[in-house]
Amino acid sequence: MKTRTLIPLLFALASSLWAAAAPRTLDFPKLIAGQPCLEEVAAAARASNVTFGVYGGTVRDLFLGQPFTVISDYDLIFDTSEKGFPAFREAVFAIAARNRGKMPIPDFHFNLDPAVQETERQKQFHTEGITATKLGVMSDGRVLDPTGVGAQDLARGLFRFHSPRPRPWIDLHNMGRFVRDMVRLPGFRVAPATLELFRSSLERHATAEGGRTRAAVAACRRLDPASGLITFRALIKPFRKDVRYLHNGLDDRYTAAFPVDVFLFDLFKCITQAADITAMRTVFRTVGVDRFLRAAGLGPEADVLMDKARDREALFAAFQFPGHLPPEPARRSILETWERTLRKYNYRTLFDMLISEFPAGSGEATILQTRRDDFLRDSSYRLLDPGDEYGEEILGFLDTDFNVFRLPRQKIERSMGWFLETYLPRGGRTDDRVLRPISERPAAIAFAEVVRGYAPEVRALDPSSPHSMRALQAYLELQVGRELVPAFLDPRVTIAFVAGSRAVAAAAAASRGFTRAQEANACGLSRRRRTLIASAPGHDRLCVVFYGYHSGEQLLNEQARFKFLGVPARRVLAMRGRDDGGFPDRAALARALDLGGRNPSVLFVGFTNPLKRMLGGARSQAVGDLAITRGRLPDGRMALALSGFGASYGSLPARIATFLAERGLETVVFVGSAGGLAGPTRRFQWIVPNRVTRTGPDAGELIAFENRAAAVKLSGAVPDALHVTVPTPLVETQDWAWRAKAAGIASVDCELYPLVRAARACSPPLNLYALLNVTDFPRSRGEKAMGRGGIDAENSPEQYEAVTKALRAILLDLARRVGPGAVAKTPISAGLSAR
Repeated sequence: MKTRTLIPLLFALASSLWAAAAPRTLDFPKLIAGQPCLEEVAAAARASNVTFGVYGGTVRDLFLGQPFTVISDYDLIFDTSEKGFPAFREAVFAIAARNRGKMPIPDFHFNLDPAVQETERQKQFHTEGITATKLGVMSDGRVLDPTGVGAQDLARGLFRFHSPRPRPWIDLHNMGRFVRDMVRLPGFRVAPATLELFRSSLERHATAEGGRTRAAVAACRRLDPASGLITFRALIKPFRKDVRYLHNGLDDRYTAAFPVDVFLFDLFKCITQAADITAMRTVFRTVGVDRFLRAAGLGPEADVLMDKARDREALFAAFQFPGHLPPEPARRSILETWERTLRKYNYRTLFDMLISEFPAGSGEATILQTRRDDFLRDSSYRLLDPGDEYGEEILGFLDTDFNVFRLPRQKIERSMGWFLETYLPRGGRTDDRVLRPISERPAAIAFAEVVRGYAPEVRALDPSSPHSMRALQAYLELQVGRELVPAFLDPRVTIAFVAGSRAVAAAAAASRGFTRAQEANACGLSRRRRTLIASAPGHDRLCVVFYGYHSGEQLLNEQARFKFLGVPARRVLAMRGRDDGGFPDRAALARALDLGGRNPSVLFVGFTNPLKRMLGGARSQAVGDLAITRGRLPDGRMALALSGFGASYGSLPARIATFLAERGLETVVFVGSAGGLAGPTRRFQWIVPNRVTRTGPDAGELIAFENRAAAVKLSGAVPDALHVTVPTPLVETQDWAWRAKAAGIASVDCELYPLVRAARACSPPLNLYALLNVTDFPRSRGEKAMGRGGIDAENSPEQYEAVTKALRAILLDLARRVGPGAVAKTPISAGLSAR
């Protein structure tokens, strides 16, 4: 069965053809002679010591000398059980990539591996159909003829339908394919029984099955009601899904457009593949396609298809084929621009997340990068016009790679499900649009609470000063989404930063005339910040409202990003007076922290993912953009692990540690990332500080503290280091880095200083383990390119391994040094609800 979606995603509907003289033989070398692409594939098969073949319509067209167009495929027979298949597979994909748009490309079609179980649909496909197209010719000389008469029918020019069991009618989703075969073989003699079966089947689908057929027609019309016709462009989305469901045996998942979408798409393929449009129309009349279309409610489509005045190009234009799409609007409303941009941003981010699941440079990561670029290329993205069913669209796009074992289907499906539920505010439900109106009424606020312009701390930053980051623009695009940068810079857009709930955020926008608020179901927008898109009715303006900050530092950090992007202060709003003390959803956080009376002895902050495999009975719960994991230490005491999805914590860990200290917390373990200044020499090296200070507008005192991580022996760690915390990495200009290195500062982050202060202020003081992993090296004045790397490799497999080893060592040290923790008498939930 075809393992690739049947529509070419990069249609180049040119009139050029690729043909060889008809060999009229099934001898393999002679059959493929004159086909450079297939000759390349044959050479790759010999080099990999595998056997392959050509199948179906490819054999038919090679045998008869039928022309191939640039949108054709060479359907290959292959065997994934052969030892050399992986090398052959990659060679074939490379050949296809080189030849796409130039000539027919190879496509993995029929797997002979006996361990691979075919679905019922695949079995039917290979045993039922037009005999002359059910032929395979192998490179070792074998001819596969499952009907037993395919070779002779091809040679005799006989067109007949074969089924291993009697068929009173043919399903509509198969009928289009057989009509297409008939169009490709206009000179063949049609067996009377076959013609009668085709006619009666179409008549049945217009009468006995008419209700179902007309319901599917109505669903097809709803795809693009304004066009007046059911177009190629409108059918692509349901067709791609339904073909994938067909081929993978997922009969319960067909779209409402099935089976009409599949039938119509085969008719569209007839337009591209017919040697002569007049002959195509003769086949349609002979079989009764035109009568079926009119009886089923597809009269406008029948009129266009059968209109003698329309040539191939006119049909392409009428049905909006690729290359014949209506022109894009010269200008879109800002709300439509944002909706479309957010959707594309989600697709790119989800692809990037899948890529991050595999080691950098691995075959899987490389394949996913190529697929991402193919999907997002302007021409293919416009043709696909994907909606908000992100998982369906991406998994369908990768189906080829799953079916030939280039990518692990189950792992990617699991990862995709987790990413959708974790990173999309409303999860991965297929009925959710990227923008959805909010239900609650805006909160009551005073107009004066919403202030225009950047905060004083952000105004003090100088974007014109040379920065220490190797690629500042790339960092900013990573933080806010590179697709979204032009949308943020659009003069019709205001950006608001609100320390409060969604209702407060809506009120802040409404106070400036943006009264129609919609929640953005965006994948990690501005590093997982909850976001409203509020528009002003009657005006082409909108306000992007970020809300739900856990700390003032987070709000300032995000403001700084937009200042460095170049968003002018007049288009910035802020509301800082309603900060909820780090707990924007107290009830949810209380539930996550409530351990049934067993309060935690140890709080882990920072890189905590490896703990899911180290803590006994580990369970995780999302609280907004935070994840709380709870479980047992090896000695039985309870622990909590706090992680955020890429956002700077600011003072949030310190606030939670202070709160938990009243309920028995004894120890905080902070394993974070840092920029390396004076001392560290390589990426992912550990810094073990014993002194910390804070720089910026609210600079703090130098604090010396006992760091229990000093007893954890980690190879190459920099001990007794001086560390600095900054409100935002954007403080780190080259001059700043030069002064910091001159002062002997080893590392810089955005979280440690308030945590050290909080640990020292508790009574009794909290034990503290502080480890910082160097992910980048801020460049100071006078230094050239950072040969030691930048921020782009953060969270790499190498870093994950280093963090895992460090956490294991800390757990051993905890077991050795930390005594039994006291159990608090007051449940956590009671304390939170009382705040």
